[in-house]
Amino acid sequence: MKKALSLVLTLILVFGLSVQAFALTKEEKINAAKLSPQKTGFTELDTAVQKVLDEIIKPEMTQYQKLVAIYNYCTTSFTYDGDMSSTPAKPCPNGTEFCNVQGPHTESECSFTFELEDSSQYKDVPNGTYLMSPEQIRLAEKVLRTKEGVCDHYAAAFSALANAVGFRTYVVSGDISYNGSLRGHVWNYVVIGDYYYLFDTQAEQVNMKDGKIQYHNFMISPSSTSYKLREESYQASKDYRSAYLKNK
Repeated sequence: MKKALSLVLTLILVFGLSVQAFALTKEEKINAAKLSPQKTGFTELDTAVQKVLDEIIKPEMTQYQKLVAIYNYCTTSFTYDGDMSSTPAKPCPNGTEFCNVQGPHTESECSFTFELEDSSQYKDVPNGTYLMSPEQIRLAEKVLRTKEGVCDHYAAAFSALANAVGFRTYVVSGDISYNGSLRGHVWNYVVIGDYYYLFDTQAEQVNMKDGKIQYHNFMISPSSTSYKLREESYQASKDYRSAYLKNK
């Protein structure tokens, strides 16, 4: 009996240490990452980003704590402004991928972009950086200002905030398994060391329980069967392409 009890206690201890080691591994990887802060060059967005960082980032925070704070902010600060019903949208009659125009329409009328409420305010948006495209810069500025958006906005804001702190972060697109069907989706990859990891604040918001973040979509393997990346999404830069190939 004593031997059996000793074995059980040993297994519990080993399992507990293994779980702790796994958690610390994530933290250690993030803390060991080489940071290179980068602004977008768009004054309105860079100002908004700095304002958020001043609120959520403290000088004594570790790199891991900073990334968690950014993840928490993007998960809890925005209201999803889109349709996430379990009924998939009807495919475009013209075969255009992700077209969100309702009813019959010609191919020239196909659209899957979000209309900006006042495009004139974005006339000074730069040509983008190797981390963010001009459209992603616009989306990030809008969601930080209005606090409403869809997955594109959440991912763009996370990228702008994380890049400003120094984490090399990209916005990528593909499909995600949702209620038994694949849906077009946008999320983030953060390059840490020689590998990239998946972060999805919008999906995390959906998975919150009793107002608490579960961290199911924080730094997970990009090989997750729930996500299917489009090839063009990871060819944005040579650095990112290299990181992708190392993680194949």
